Amino acid sequence: MVDDTWLKTDLPLLCAIVEVEAEGSPGWMIDQNEVLERADLTLDQDEWIRAVMRLQGGGYIVANVLRGGGGVMSCIVNGSLEPGRRATGQWPPDDAYLSLIQVINERIDAAPDEPTKGRLRGALDGVLGVGRDIGVDVTAEWLKRITMG
Repeated sequence: MVDDTWLKTDLPLLCAIVEVEAEGSPGWMIDQNEVLERADLTLDQDEWIRAVMRLQGGGYIVANVLRGGGGVMSCIVNGSLEPGRRATGQWPPDDAYLSLIQVINERIDAAPDEPTKGRLRGALDGVLGVGRDIGVDVTAEWLKRITMG
């Protein structure tokens, strides 16, 4: 049976890459040791190369692959791409309206008391009551404002 490299290695590595990239200077390469430390992973150079190449091949990150001697000598991570940011929850959802409904339902389930649940149900009724077209338009405009200032 093949190990689940996505959950054990690739996703934690991707999350760490996105975090380090967000905190770093634009245009600089992302430090391998910082990523591994942030991901709480211990990978030798071959394991690092394989993981980076999987993430790059999946369209999650941008990396420079340095080849020589008939193989890959090193991989330098330059940053994340939209699919990588989506996979780590750092990109807006495709359907923000449905996402809003899902979040409200989750908050209702987690609410500590009935008055809070009642207020959240009222908010959900309002969101559902305006309809999908208006809800999508309002949610999209709100996302645009918070992401673009």
